[in-house]
Amino acid sequence: MSGTVEREAADSLVTREGLGRALFDSSPDCIKIIDLDGVLEAMNVNGQHCLEIDDINAFCGNHWSTMWPPQERAKVNAAIADARTNRIGRFTAFCPTAKGTPKWWDVIVTPVVGVDGLPAHLVVSSRDITEQRAGEENLRAAYDTFRGVVERSPFGVYAVDADFRMALVAAGAQKVFENIRPLIGRDFAEVLGLIWPEPFASEVISRFRHTLLTGEPYNAPGMVERRRDINSVESYDWKIERMTLPDGRLGVVCHFYDLTERQRYEAALRESEQRTHLATEAASIGIWEWNLETNQVRWDAQMFQIHGIAPTVDCTVPFSLWSGMVDPEDWPRQERLLGETVRRLGYGHRQFRISRGDGQLRHIEAVDTVRTGAKGQAEWVVGTNIDITERKLAEDTLRASEERLRLAADVAGIGRGDINYLQDTITLDDRAAALFGMPAGKALPRRDVHARFHPDDIPAIEAKISDSLDPSGSGFMSIDHRTIRPDGSMVWISACKQIEFSARDDLRQRRAVSGILAVLDITARKEHERQIELLMREVNHRSKNLLGVVQAVARQTAKSSPDEFVQRFSERVQALAASQDLLVNSNWRGASLADLVRVQLAHFKDLVGGRIELRGEPIQLSAPAAQTIGMALHELATNAGKYGSLSNAGGRVMIAWHTTKEPAGKRFEMSWTEDGGPPVVAPKRQGFGSTVIDTMAKNGMSGDVVVAFDREGFKWRLECPAAALW
Repeated sequence: MSGTVEREAADSLVTREGLGRALFDSSPDCIKIIDLDGVLEAMNVNGQHCLEIDDINAFCGNHWSTMWPPQERAKVNAAIADARTNRIGRFTAFCPTAKGTPKWWDVIVTPVVGVDGLPAHLVVSSRDITEQRAGEENLRAAYDTFRGVVERSPFGVYAVDADFRMALVAAGAQKVFENIRPLIGRDFAEVLGLIWPEPFASEVISRFRHTLLTGEPYNAPGMVERRRDINSVESYDWKIERMTLPDGRLGVVCHFYDLTERQRYEAALRESEQRTHLATEAASIGIWEWNLETNQVRWDAQMFQIHGIAPTVDCTVPFSLWSGMVDPEDWPRQERLLGETVRRLGYGHRQFRISRGDGQLRHIEAVDTVRTGAKGQAEWVVGTNIDITERKLAEDTLRASEERLRLAADVAGIGRGDINYLQDTITLDDRAAALFGMPAGKALPRRDVHARFHPDDIPAIEAKISDSLDPSGSGFMSIDHRTIRPDGSMVWISACKQIEFSARDDLRQRRAVSGILAVLDITARKEHERQIELLMREVNHRSKNLLGVVQAVARQTAKSSPDEFVQRFSERVQALAASQDLLVNSNWRGASLADLVRVQLAHFKDLVGGRIELRGEPIQLSAPAAQTIGMALHELATNAGKYGSLSNAGGRVMIAWHTTKEPAGKRFEMSWTEDGGPPVVAPKRQGFGSTVIDTMAKNGMSGDVVVAFDREGFKWRLECPAAALW
C-alpha cells in the first residue's frame, strides 16, 4: 500500500471508529495508527511535530519498531503483542526524534475492536516525558537532601512508595498517624481505612493510585471530614504529586496543612488572584467560567469589553448568548472542541470569530480547562479569551507579502540564502541548494558553500566578499561566477548579497551580523554568449575563406565557354549562399544529412555524381548536429577547392556515411576521402579551419575524428554514438 493510500485508510479509520479528526489532530500527544502487524498507517500533526518529522510518508508503510533504537524494540513488539490480544500494552522507553533530539516516551498501545469483537487496528499514544524523566533523575540524585528534608520537616508531609506502602513520614505529620503502629511499611489503603470512613477513604485511595499511575498531581483544598479512629472533625488542605523516591522508584508525596495553614494559603491565594486580575487587565485578557450544571457563564469585565456588550449586574450571561456571538461557520467546530475538553477533563486551545454587539467581526483565541468536583466529575470549564484581530490582520498581510515575494522569486528563477555571520552559516532554499548541489533548509558552514566555487573564480569572489564585509561600505556585492556541483557539473551563477551590520556608532566596533544572498542560474546565458562569440569567429573565418571559395568556383567554371561563364558562376555563388540558409529555413530544428551535404557543396553541385560521389542512408540530424557537421563539411569543401582534389581538373571526393549496431549501442560513421588531387602536404600550423573539422567536430558529436594527410589524397573520418545525431 502506498503512503497516500495508507493515510487515506487511516483517515477513514479515525472517522469510522469515532476518534474524531479534531481530537486526532489536536491532541498534544503523538497519536499513531498501526495495523495488527505493527505497520505505521497514520500519525497526527502534533505527533509529527513532537518527532520532528518533515515527511510522514517516509515512515508510513514501515514497521513502527523501526522508528525505535534496537535496544528498545523488544518493548515495542511486546506492547503490540498485548494489544493484539485485546489488552492494553504500555511501556516507557528512550527514542530520539527524526532529527536526533533525545527524548523519553510514555507509550500506550490500545486495540480498536472491529465489528467481530476482535482487534482491527491499534492506536498508539506516545507522551513526551523527557522533562519528567529528567526531573525524576534529579530527584534520585538528591537522595540525602530529600530524605533529610522530609523526615525533619515540621509540616505535614508523607510518602507512599510504588508498592503502595508508607515509606516516609515527616515530623510534622506524625500526629495524624499517631494511632497507627507500626506505620512505616504499612499498606497505605489499610492505614486510610483505619483513619477515615467510607466512601471518603476509598476516594482518597483512588486519587493516590491515579497519581502514582499517571503522574497527574491532585489538589484538594478545604477538605472537611470526621475521622473514624478518634471521631473528631478535621479540615485539611492537601495535595499529592508523583516523585522519584530514594529507592529509585516512583511514589506519591502528600503535603497537607491544618486550618492555620489553610488561612495562610487562602490569604496568599487572594493576593495571587489580585495579581492575576491586574495582569489580565493589563494584557486585555478576558477570564470566563462556565457552570456545566446551570449552563450559566460568568465573565470578568474584560470579557464584556471584548464582546462589546454592557456588563450584567451579576457578571453572568446565558450560554446561548455566548455561543450565539460566535460566527455561525465557526460554532460547530467550537462546540465539538469544548465537548471533547469536557469529556477528557482536559485542556483546550481554540481560535474562532465573534460578531460583537456593535457588529464588528473579531478574531478570538481561547484557552480552557475543566475543573472537577470532589468525585472527579466535570463541574466547571474555566478559560481565557484574548482579541487577536490585529495579530491576524498582521499575519495575513505578512503572508500575502511573503507570497508575492515568493512568486516574484519563482518567476525570476531566483534562489535565496540566509547568512548568519555570528555562527558562520548559511541556509539555502530549494532553488539555491540545487545550484550549489547542497541540502536545502539546513544551516551549512559557509566554508562548505565556498568550496563549491570554481578554482579560477575564487580570487575575484574573495576580493568581492572582503570589500562587502568592510563596515564603512554599503555591504552590497554582485558577481558572476562558476560553481562545481558534487556530480562534476558546472553552473554559472549571478550572485548578489546584502550584509547587515551590528548597530554601532564606532565603525571599528561594527561587524557583520546577517546577510541575504540572491542567486540566479545564468548558465544558459553564458552558453549563448559563448555561442555568439563562436559564431562571430566563424563569420570572420568564413569571410576570409569566401574569396578562396569564389576563386575555386570561378576556376571550375572557367572551363566552360565564355558565354556560359557568367551564368554558371552566378549560379554557384548563389548555391554557396543557399548552404547558409538550410538550418535557418528550418528554424534550427535540424535537417536531412544528404540535404546538408548538398547545400554545403552547392558551389560544386555540377561535380556531384561525377567527381564528387555521395553514399549514405537517410539520416535526420538535430540542429546542433547539423550545425557541427555542416561547419566541418564547409571547411572540408573549402580546403578541397583551395588545396585538395577539387583544386585541379581530375581530382575526386568520396563522401560516405552509415550507422552500425554494436554491443555498446548504435554508432555513426562519416568519411571524406580525396584522391587525384595535388600531392598532399600536412599544414605547418593549425588554423581555425583545422579546429572546426577536428576539435569542434569531436566535441560537438561526442565522438572521435581521424585526419590523415596522405600524399595521394586527404582523408577525414568522424565516428560517434548515433544518439549524438538527434
